[in-house]
Amino acid sequence: MSHQKNSGMTLIEIIMVLLLISILAGTTVVSINRGVDAQRFEETRRKLELIKSAILGDDSVDSNGQRNRFGYHGDMGRLPGALARLTSQGSDPTWSFDTMYAIGVGWRGSYLSTEISGGIAIDKDSWNRAFVYSTGGDATITSYGADGAAGGSGYSSD
Repeated sequence: MSHQKNSGMTLIEIIMVLLLISILAGTTVVSINRGVDAQRFEETRRKLELIKSAILGDDSVDSNGQRNRFGYHGDMGRLPGALARLTSQGSDPTWSFDTMYAIGVGWRGSYLSTEISGGIAIDKDSWNRAFVYSTGGDATITSYGADGAAGGSGYSSD
């Protein structure tokens, strides 16, 4: 009589292996999504800083000690009606300089390079959702983060 040893897995062992693989795959997907959200969060934060600088200018000076980047607000004397005005002149008047009063006014853009958007429209965050842009009262530009809803915490914070 010979005894054969069963080298196959039982149904319970197969189910346990599949369950373990499913848990590991799910954990990996969650980790990858968190990494993607972290990257998108930082890209959106960086984009908001660039938009702010395009609107308000910056305090840097040239070799003569003259500030020359006044942003859209400094050049036009008002906030843009839409974020697209930072990359396209539209109907805004062209920059002109009055030598008698040594003052200039008008569109002197582009104030923002379309290259910063990484293929996403300038008025959208890195989740490809439109920024909420408000010029009433205190001007604000808001991204609702990873979840796309108001409020939230972590990568879903506004």
